[in-house]
Amino acid sequence: MDDDTISTFNTVCTAGFACEGFNEQTNDQLRKLADVGLLVVAYAPGLVTRTPAYKPTKTGWEFFKQLLSGKKHANAGPVT
Repeated sequence: MDDDTISTFNTVCTAGFACEGFNEQTNDQLRKLADVGLLVVAYAPGLVTRTPAYKPTKTGWEFFKQLLSGKKHANAGPVT
């Protein structure tokens, strides 16, 4: 997993969720993190539009805790 994707993942976990926006690179990272099971698609509360939002899965939270403690997650695999 590259540094930008890890940074995006850390931001999502710190905030609790993240919505897709105008940055296609970040949107792609969010989708890829969902594809590998670290995030799940949810819809942002209170928004009129159905903008995709992402929140961490149980596996995502476990991986986030491991990142915070400096450990690597063997099952995360590369996000390309």
